[in-house]
Amino acid sequence: MASSNTIYYIVGAIVVIAIVGFVVAGGFAGGSTVAVQLTDPPSVPSGTQHLFVTYSSVQVHVSSTGSGSVNASNQSGWATAQGNGTVDLMALVNTSQTLASAHVAANSTVNLVRFSISSIAIVVNNNTYNVTTPNNELTVTVTGDQKINAGSAAVLIDLFPTVTARGGAGATTYMLVPAARAVILNAGTNVTVNTNVGGVANVSATARSRLGLNVG
Repeated sequence: MASSNTIYYIVGAIVVIAIVGFVVAGGFAGGSTVAVQLTDPPSVPSGTQHLFVTYSSVQVHVSSTGSGSVNASNQSGWATAQGNGTVDLMALVNTSQTLASAHVAANSTVNLVRFSISSIAIVVNNNTYNVTTPNNELTVTVTGDQKINAGSAAVLIDLFPTVTARGGAGATTYMLVPAARAVILNAGTNVTVNTNVGGVANVSATARSRLGLNVG
């Protein structure tokens, strides 16, 4: 049982979306572009103004591929997404922000997404605190075994960590313990695709429903 000075906070939904669009250019004719996105503000302690997550690398894992792909003979394995930086989770309200993008074969099945966290910082009542985490590399399993279509799709990853705050004034420390889930959404009327790194898109009710998030 936690001590009386230990407070548990649900930092809420970090959603990473891997959006896949058809690319006909150079060596990637017949392939797809995977854009990894982050969405939703966390549930945080009273007085929280920012929650900054700095990431250094993002990868997607292809478990099987279709035809007409780059390196069609063997496209299974990890594909590195190009992109790194810092995102403020408090700034994402029902929107997603593209973190990185990678190229994979069309009609592939993406079953894992992995990203490395360089640092986390929380700003509470104008005071900034470092946030630690048990593992700086997070691997999320994609459920459903649904193929990415040749047009565009999304691997939507919902990361819902818990933050524990300990200590008193001037000595408070924070720890983030992650948990995550993911599904694939093929693009359509109710799913917006934005493959530009740094770009934003609305998170649809369809996407939130598939992840079991509140729709509103």
